[in-house]
Amino acid sequence: MKRWKLVTGVIIVFVLGILMGSLGTGLLYKYRVIRPVKPEPLEKRALILKRYSKALALSPEQSVGFENIIDDMDSKRREFFNKIRPEMRKIREQGVSKMKAILEPHQQEKLDKLHQTFRKRYKERKEFR
Repeated sequence: MKRWKLVTGVIIVFVLGILMGSLGTGLLYKYRVIRPVKPEPLEKRALILKRYSKALALSPEQSVGFENIIDDMDSKRREFFNKIRPEMRKIREQGVSKMKAILEPHQQEKLDKLHQTFRKRYKERKEFR
């Protein structure tokens, strides 16, 4: 009987350890104590180029060509997003206006607070990048 209690106790301790570890990790991510590291643009470009070079066995000349193409694609992508950003903002503002139209005044205030929270989180993420 004592052996059975010992085995049960050990199993309970392991299960509780797993649960506490999962909960702790979830809280760390939720409150952003641990943030996934995002590579810098130059590091990202080097990583992409390395993957292509390895997978395709690129020659040095081909690597230079790929590097130029990757840079060109990145600058065009940034330019494109900068062009559409105002239109996206306009669409979002129109949507929020439509949402407010069907809400009660106290709900509209809550919606405004939610959006303030979203903007704050976005700015924090943007600073972290």
